[in-house]
Amino acid sequence: MNGKVNKNGYLTLKYGKIKLVVKKSESFVFYATYVADVYKDLKIKKNDTVIDFGANIGDFIVKAGKILNGTGKIIAIEPNHKNVELLKENLKLNNIYNVEILKCAVADKDGYSYLSGNDVDASLTDIDTGNKIKTMSINTLLNQLGHPKNVVVKMDIEGGERHIFKNKEFIESIREIAVELHGKENIDEITKILRSNNFKIKKYDSKQEFKNTLRSILLYPYDFIQNEKKTKYIALKGALGALRKKNPLPSVNNEELMMIYASRTE
Repeated sequence: MNGKVNKNGYLTLKYGKIKLVVKKSESFVFYATYVADVYKDLKIKKNDTVIDFGANIGDFIVKAGKILNGTGKIIAIEPNHKNVELLKENLKLNNIYNVEILKCAVADKDGYSYLSGNDVDASLTDIDTGNKIKTMSINTLLNQLGHPKNVVVKMDIEGGERHIFKNKEFIESIREIAVELHGKENIDEITKILRSNNFKIKKYDSKQEFKNTLRSILLYPYDFIQNEKKTKYIALKGALGALRKKNPLPSVNNEELMMIYASRTE
């Protein structure tokens, strides 16, 4: 990793032709995207424009890039410097080059803010945490991207979605979206906005999780076993936790978190 990170703190996990370098403490990010397959319903097509709000280490970006196979365009939005470096490493590892990386967070205004919390669930705060990052309003972002249309969106920004869905142009630009909604207010308000704009909504639930996981395991059983050994059996532990109603995916069976997929009905 160009000497920029401690390799002892990272794992390389494999799923078919995809390899992903992940932090050992956050290997569940790989499992959510490739085993539980939480973004499976997004029907990305060649030449699509894909926007990833909260790109993290590039887990979804790599998946989308493999589907696009050099066509279209991907915009990765991620404010955390360490995540961006790992994202770049994963793009290089998978030979994906049609990605524009914006090192910022989309918020209610242009300027600067601070990140609070752990990397995977860090959120914006006005309190000086020492981790200062650039912010960009959704208006500025749309201007910078040339007002894209018919886009596929993935979004996981720890509650910041409330700022983005106030923008009518952004909503009209979406063809389909997978978004993790944080907090009951966001869940109620944003699902209402999407339905009023002719979107059909599907909730990711434990039944979908089971079906996706089983399919993923059967598709690449050898990779799954090797990944389990490397992560000290994270999926097995997660399955046992789910049986005790402690699902490893926080957005499943949780009143304050909800993963939804929405697509236009018109």
